Amino acid sequence: AGTLAAAAPILGQHGTPGATGGTEVAITETTYVPGDVVVGPGQHVMFRNTGTQVHTVTSKTAGQFDSGNLLPKATYNLVAPATPGTYAFTCIYHAYMNGNVVVTTLTMSGPASVRAGSKTTLKGAVPGGAAGTPVSVEAGSGAAWRAVGSTTLGADGSFTMTTAALRATTTFRAHVGADVSPSVTVAVGPTVKLSKKKGALVVKVTPKKAGKANLEKLNLNNYRWSRVKALRIPASGTVTVKVKAPGKYRVTVLPTKTVAMGRSATVTVR
Repeated sequence: AGTLAAAAPILGQHGTPGATGGTEVAITETTYVPGDVVVGPGQHVMFRNTGTQVHTVTSKTAGQFDSGNLLPKATYNLVAPATPGTYAFTCIYHAYMNGNVVVTTLTMSGPASVRAGSKTTLKGAVPGGAAGTPVSVEAGSGAAWRAVGSTTLGADGSFTMTTAALRATTTFRAHVGADVSPSVTVAVGPTVKLSKKKGALVVKVTPKKAGKANLEKLNLNNYRWSRVKALRIPASGTVTVKVKAPGKYRVTVLPTKTVAMGRSATVTVR
């Protein structure tokens, strides 16, 4: 999608994004993070000034949009137009700060999370796209995207692709011609098994690098779970925990940068 000099303006407003989905951009002292944002028509882009200086989000095409002065911690909400294209912006006080809002009709979705070692199915569509049009799916982030699969559009302009087994949280995007979809992140959670063994509970976690976890017990008075012991999953992926009090227990593995939260089934100790 090329730059649209005469494209319909993006409607800018201060506030919080509505229920139409979108993404957030952090404005630091020297840059926008991320610098390039891909969204669908009507989605929101929330800019948040996380630095200590005053910044703006100003369209490079006069009259399209302008946040005005954004003080530290201030936010600015853009609503993407219906017209696909690349909308370039800058900070009027810092000319080296630049970014793009890319609006595309190419969509893609996937599950919020899967278990480690599971495949996932990605689905998308190009309204009005011709049947048989190639679709390329990539994984990665920033400049480090790599091709992980391909498919074609169906008669209704939709596509489906099943990935290889996932071992860590992965971000995907799709390409159809010059169009790129908003990215989709699929969190990967560990498989957590909890069993009883001679007055103790045995925790087995896959993948083994899960890290920290909590042993939790159900309070039968208010039916809330509370932590009774902090655990660290060793390199073996297995840890044994002695329990003295009867009750219902579970283990919650805490999320890391590459692995989502995981939770065991409930085990009753009598």
